[in-house]
Formats: sequence, C-alpha cells, structure tokens
Amino acid sequence: MKNSFRRIFALALCFVLAATTLAVAPTAFADNTVKSDEMLTVVVQTEPTVITGLNGQTTEAGLIIAECFGGTLYEYRNGEITPSIATSYDTIDETHYRFHLREDACFADKTPVTAADVLFSYTAYVNSGIQNALYFNMDEFVVEDDHTIVIAFKEYVPGWLAGLAEGSLPIFSEAGVEAVGGLEAAARNCPVSCGRYNVAEWKNGEYILLERNENYWDPDYVGYYKYIKFLGVPDPAARLLAVQSGDANVAFLINTADYIGLAANPTVDGVVTSETALFNLILNGSSEKLQDPRVREAIAYATDAESINILTNMGSGKVAQGLFPESFPYYHEVFEGGHLPYDVEKAKSLLAEAGVSNLTLHLPVLASNQNIATIVKESMRQAGIEVEIEICEQNVYVETARSGKYDIQIGGTDYTSVTPNCFNQWDPSMVGKSIGSIYMADNAELADMAVRGRSSDEATCAQAFSDVIDYVIGGNYIIGLCTRGKFCAVTAGLQELSTGTRMNYIDVSYMHP
Repeated sequence: MKNSFRRIFALALCFVLAATTLAVAPTAFADNTVKSDEMLTVVVQTEPTVITGLNGQTTEAGLIIAECFGGTLYEYRNGEITPSIATSYDTIDETHYRFHLREDACFADKTPVTAADVLFSYTAYVNSGIQNALYFNMDEFVVEDDHTIVIAFKEYVPGWLAGLAEGSLPIFSEAGVEAVGGLEAAARNCPVSCGRYNVAEWKNGEYILLERNENYWDPDYVGYYKYIKFLGVPDPAARLLAVQSGDANVAFLINTADYIGLAANPTVDGVVTSETALFNLILNGSSEKLQDPRVREAIAYATDAESINILTNMGSGKVAQGLFPESFPYYHEVFEGGHLPYDVEKAKSLLAEAGVSNLTLHLPVLASNQNIATIVKESMRQAGIEVEIEICEQNVYVETARSGKYDIQIGGTDYTSVTPNCFNQWDPSMVGKSIGSIYMADNAELADMAVRGRSSDEATCAQAFSDVIDYVIGGNYIIGLCTRGKFCAVTAGLQELSTGTRMNYIDVSYMHP
C-alpha cells in the first residue's frame, strides 16, 4: 500500500517537473500619481466576524481589511516597519518609550488624531484581551500633550515596535466609537478611521465596502481606487474563477496548481506573497492519547511529509523540520536532514512497544487544508492509526485550536510570527497556546523557555529558542510538513500588491493599474 500511495504522488511530481519553470514572478512596482472613481474587488477566504479587534477578536480576513482602514503608530509594508501616525520615538528605558505623533494626521471626518485617542484605543485593546496589547502597562501611559504620549510595557518585550505596527491595533477616537454604539457595537460597525480607507458599508453575508479617505495624512500616498470591496469566498477555485471572469481583481490564497497554471493566462497574474512560512502537524500536548513519547514519535514516522510537499508545492517547496524555517537565526537541525523519514514499520513498532492499538486521532482542519489532511489520514492509516477529519469554518477552527479540543491539527507558522521580535508568542501565561499553537496547559518547562526567550540579553534569548526547538521538535510535539507559499491571483497589469502584517497578509490599499 505504501508503494502504491507513493506512485500516485509520483504522477503529480511528473507534472511538477514540467510546470515549475512556468511560475509567474511578481509584477514590478511603479509609482502612482492618479486617483480614480473605480472600485477594486478583492476575494478572501471568508467574511470576517469582526474587523476592528475592539472586542479582542481578529481573523486573517479581518486583518487584511484592517490594513486598508486601520491607522496605526507604525505599519508594515513589504516586511519593513515604517512610521505612520507616529513620526518617531525616544527610548526612556527598556519598558518606556515616548512617541511623537503627526500633527497633520486626522480621521476621515477631519477630526485630528491625538495622543488621547491612542490612550483610549490601547486601553480598549487591553480590556478586550487582544494579544498584541497583552504587555501594555496602562497605569504608566502618560499623555504629555496632544501629539506626545509615553507608552509603557509591563516588562521588556522583544520587538515591541513590530507589535505597534500590527493591523490589529488601529487607532480610533472615543467619540467615534460612541457614535456607532460603543465598544461592542464597534467590533462590526466600524468607527470613523484614520487609515488610507474608511469603512463605508458592511452588508452582512455579501460584502464589506471601503471608501478612500480623502483626508489621509500622507501627501505622497495616492489611493488610485475610490472604493475597495471585499467578498468572502471559501473555495479557492471559486476565488480564482472570480478573477478570471472579471468579477474580482484580487484573490487571496489560491491553489498551487492553479497558480502555476496562470503562467499561460494573459489576463491574470500569479503572485507569491510569502516564502518563509511552514505547514506543521501540531500535536496536542495535553491529549491523554499523546502523553507517551513513543506514540508521538510513531505519529512522526507515520506522517508522509514528502507527499504533502508534492501536493502542496508541486516541486516548488521542500520538506521542513517545522516551527522555524532554515532562515531563522537560531535554527538548528534536531534530526538528520531536518525531518524523520516516512517509515510505516517503524511507526508500527513504536506503537506496539507503547502497548497502543486502535489509536484514533481527531483532526480539525480548515477547508483550504483538507487535501493535506487527507494525505495525513491516508499515510497514518498505513501504520494502523485512524484519523477523523473535521472540516471547520475559520472561527470554529481557531476556537478549537486555542481551547485544545483536538488531538492533532494542521497549522502554519511564519518566520515573522515566531522570531525573537514577536510581540505575543512568548507570554508565559499563554505559552500553551502560543508556541507554535501547541496546547499544553500549565507546562512549566515551556513557560521557563518563554521567560528566557523574552530576555533583552542576546545569549539568553538564543539559548531559550534553541531549547524550544529541542523540546518541541525533538519531542515530536510539532512535526514539520513542508514550506508553504501564499499564492494570489491578480488582474493582469495591476501593481503594488504588497504584504502587510508579520504574517504576510496582503495589503491592497496601494494597488493601481
């Protein structure tokens, strides 16, 4: 059975070798000096449940939309952190920083953005429990004048500036929030914003419409499109079809095979927006079924990462160790070649040694990762492990993962989300839900690594990350699958599809013909 399973994917590999040279390179960027009354239509995986984060919830689709309307102190553009509402900051000490705000920044209704608005917004995010605000020490925030504020942290936070550039922390005014009904209402009824666009309409179940902010502070920014419409389309093939038919201009996340096929399409371009991300098989460290290290090791040997890579990347990626890519500064190989081989007999032997039979594992998964889950299920079945796949909507999947209601799950990590400068991955109180999304309640060892990983001392931080790799990868709590590109389809000729957050979500607010 193993050999026949391999032969199926060998056929896919033949197609890979013929097709990989056809991949479309990202379009060269060019300056834009023109505004229009046109509309850009973008299809994402799902309609978000909220878009402001004021109630502590964010989703990938919501963050993509927030990149357009959310004014933040700093912002990401193609991986670089640049000033936005703040022009600069002074370091007082390693937990206190004085920010100087632009005097010309205003909301879409021309109301000036002030330090009081920053204080109000960040207080709301702390109270709502949003992760990027976990470390704020609101008791020591000081508004010195309308355009100067001291921001305080409870402790030293590696890469704190990166957190302030996240789209999950947009600045709103108290008056603007009250105008839409208060904080709870503002989660869906977006207040007037100070970003490049403003939310004009949210027609539930149909679309979210943004309108260009004609009062945006940056004189060098010209938003070509007057409107940006976002549609939620769960099926990646349907997202691509929307662009091919002309019903949309941008499709976020399409299948690898479809991306490769766009090389022969004169009307649609394929764009890669991430090359440092990984797919991982994540084991629930609190599951009773997975406490024996021999069982976790058996699962690792029973996972056919090579076939997953063939299906997912069609030859353009490679099998990965997991959690951190090779470009990570503290990366080291735990296993020779970075990964345990697919070995059904070894997996069976380990299960027998552990006295385990009839092992059944619950695997919740997003519809976009169903193909990967199917290979996981089939490859483990060869070793006598049954996998029950549950297809979830994104909000259900996130809640299931965070609450530990699974045995194994397929999750992604990105270099930019788990580096030493990550803002929220290393909170000791959240460690079971944050390091690579492993669920391990009250794990003292990982909590200690989290504390050391947040040290301002380079050597201490480096050792902590090395320990995490040994613990998580060596203990088979995370089993690396393969690298994962994020592929988009764009109407041919459109420019400036950039990446926004550390997770490499797209930012469409700069796009133009």
